[in-house]
Amino acid sequence: MTVNEKLVELEGTLNPLIERALSCVGDADALLAANRQIEQLMSATWPDLVAELSADGPSAEERAIIEALSTALARLESETRARLVWADDFDEYMRRALSQTPK
Repeated sequence: MTVNEKLVELEGTLNPLIERALSCVGDADALLAANRQIEQLMSATWPDLVAELSADGPSAEERAIIEALSTALARLESETRARLVWADDFDEYMRRALSQTPK
């Protein structure tokens, strides 16, 4: 299997996992499970791909696939961070509201 074929296969496997993770950003347990699957996939495939890509450098097509995957992962990171910020803000709001409750 060529490096390009491996990248296409990785893209075909990783993109649905990213979409699944994005769809469950509001469900911490589901998001954690989806992120674990992404981590396992990347841990299993990425080191070998990097080694193969380092030999000749990525072609334009391979570079485009890598950039698309990077963009998708960055989007997941951004959505996850936004959810964490929202949760922190809500937690702070609730703490302030409760501390101001008359006794």
